Amino acid sequence: MGGYLLLESVEAVSDSLSERIRLKAFSDVSSTELELRTLTWALSDLGAPIEGLRVYTDSQNILGLVDRRERLERNEFSSRSGERLKHAALYQEFYALLDDMGFEVSNVKGHRPSKDRSDLEKAFSLVDRLTRRELRKRQTD
Repeated sequence: MGGYLLLESVEAVSDSLSERIRLKAFSDVSSTELELRTLTWALSDLGAPIEGLRVYTDSQNILGLVDRRERLERNEFSSRSGERLKHAALYQEFYALLDDMGFEVSNVKGHRPSKDRSDLEKAFSLVDRLTRRELRKRQTD
């Protein structure tokens, strides 16, 4: 289960934010693939580019993709042994969306104690919590 929330600015977390969270189920994916698929779905779901769009994530894989682009493209999304990378197609989709939409990727600290969270971290935690709740609900149904 993946989820995202589009905010025009960082807002104080309230119940109304919960209603704006978009969720989508994915089947048979690893955590790395889930993070990439959720991001590419969310960006595609937005449709047109949004000026100044910033993506916040705690995914180290996604955070590192921007810096890894030159090497990945130079190696044609293959490992040192020449084997095509498992998530090559998703990386290419990420880069195509990056080029088309011009967004920035920023780190958000996940899983910090509630009392230490910024408004951004609280919103991130809310998305995470509702996504996990929906996943558990679907697993018990």
